[in-house]
Amino acid sequence: MTFQEQMVSVFGNRYDLEGKVILEVGADAHLLSARQLIAGGARFVLAINLWRNWVHSPARNVMAITADIREADTVIGEESIDGVFGINILEHVNNMPKVMDAIRKVLRPGGFFLLHGHPIWTSAHGHHILVKGDGGTYNFADESNPIPPWAHLYMTEPEMADCLGSKGVPPRDIAAITRWVYHFEGLNRLPLKEIDATIRGSGLAIDQVSTSDGLALGAPVEAILRSTRWWDETERFDVRQITYFGSK
Repeated sequence: MTFQEQMVSVFGNRYDLEGKVILEVGADAHLLSARQLIAGGARFVLAINLWRNWVHSPARNVMAITADIREADTVIGEESIDGVFGINILEHVNNMPKVMDAIRKVLRPGGFFLLHGHPIWTSAHGHHILVKGDGGTYNFADESNPIPPWAHLYMTEPEMADCLGSKGVPPRDIAAITRWVYHFEGLNRLPLKEIDATIRGSGLAIDQVSTSDGLALGAPVEAILRSTRWWDETERFDVRQITYFGSK
């Protein structure tokens, strides 16, 4: 079972999709999740993504458009959607309060949502996918990762560069890695506590929260607190991914 199939199944087990109009946020280019939503009983899926020309293949009863979830209430219209489905998105959307406000507005009374993602900025790796450099490919979640756990939270960019250099990472690769860690705009770098507080304060009911915990490596909390200031000891560093189920 693919991840898309698994998550749509979880969505359909929690909420009745039969005959419903679903808004998919951050849809994949091949509309795999949208197809599964239709197969699961949805009448119509509006699949959106920020990128231009992002869709690679059409799907029956699915409309794919370039749109910003933060502007969904003006683009789609208020109370026009039965359900919102978004996987692998919580770490990518900026201005979470505006996102949740838009979702609240587009949902019909009794509407529901599933929002899933990886609160990566408080995790051990704190990054996504990989960086390809002259010296090789660096995957931030396996043995090719040259960055110590949580180092993105307590190291400055020059400190990170020095650390990578001490491990023999080529200078051009160091530049690529530090650019990804500190400057890539596709990550919102929100701590889990802030994501959670925003969703819970959205005016929508939270029906269930499901987490998948990563390996507890022992975050260097004191070093992180010295560097970040706005977090405290209540921040969670062990959550690898989280799913919110809610309704209006």
